[in-house]
Amino acid sequence: MENPAKVAVIGDGLNDLEALQAATVSFAMGSGKSISRNAASMVLLNNDFEAVMRSVMWGRNIYSNVRKFLQFQITCNLAVLVSIVIGTIWMTESPLSATQLIWINLIMDTLGAMALATAPPLASIIHQPAISGDVKILSKTMWRNIYGVATWMIFTMFITIYFGRLIFDLDYTKSTATTDKCTDDEIAATEPCLKDEYAADKKTHFTVIFTTFVFLQFFNLINCRVIGANEYNIFKKPFNSFIFLLVLAVIFAVQYLGTETFFRVIFEAQTLTGEQFGRCVLGALPVIIFAFGLKLTPAHWVELMPVQVDEDVPMGEGNPMMSAYDSHSKGAIPTSFTGINEEEKEPLADDASADAEQQDDGYTRV
Repeated sequence: MENPAKVAVIGDGLNDLEALQAATVSFAMGSGKSISRNAASMVLLNNDFEAVMRSVMWGRNIYSNVRKFLQFQITCNLAVLVSIVIGTIWMTESPLSATQLIWINLIMDTLGAMALATAPPLASIIHQPAISGDVKILSKTMWRNIYGVATWMIFTMFITIYFGRLIFDLDYTKSTATTDKCTDDEIAATEPCLKDEYAADKKTHFTVIFTTFVFLQFFNLINCRVIGANEYNIFKKPFNSFIFLLVLAVIFAVQYLGTETFFRVIFEAQTLTGEQFGRCVLGALPVIIFAFGLKLTPAHWVELMPVQVDEDVPMGEGNPMMSAYDSHSKGAIPTSFTGINEEEKEPLADDASADAEQQDDGYTRV
């Protein structure tokens, strides 16, 4: 009976050949025999035994960083989709402009990858169990955090959208558009025209929604520093990654400048007072507390989650649109063509059809 455990072997001579070939992962010393180097999975050119430990740490760290980034990105995608739908239904126009969506997309893609995928390994990673080939990248614990945190974000955005006028003391009607302006006739009328003020207040509300959503991602980025089922301390070794801290500083600075300086024009935003900006930050902060509470849920609850994502099957397989694409892109070459003038169309010769059949490349879809 074979041992199901993962085994690593280090050797440098002919007597280690059988063990190197039988091991799951094998290392050969750079100064060893050529036959051992050829049989090994990796060769330690510097003959440093500790390099094996470092390679294990970095290998596990890359896998862990990818999972952190996926958890952050999927959560952000779910939240932004639902938030836009809710905001558009209630406010008659999308609360997030195209430029704001580009900035959010930059946070959840480029900046998120830079912050989470470049973090160096901690010493504790060596004590984690080995990852086998049949383990899913997104575990049920991660799906619990994705669904749970996304739900909290949607709830926070719901409160900001529906009760934002009351919370931030803004005055406008539901029919108000952010582009409304008073005409000359309305200004000259005896009754004061309030279109400009209403439009400015609604634009301020949109800016509050935008700022709150960005800071939800800001704090969730911190949540995703640890994703293990028994890892709770998201502030463990906060200075371990300089790039992570730099990304947080960039997000905070750009978002603040986007509501204060000429960046407002780029983001199509309105100026926020210090109090309004602070309320947006405080409104997003509880996502850290909620994410911590999710990790305290019993383990058997997590196992009951109906996760139906099969990571071994390409996404979209069986979809009518993908099937139509496959049939057209990999279909057979037609033996006849329809021209503009049917009378001038000449059928293909019999010998040409035979040549076409002989030139079949034998492609078979798996």
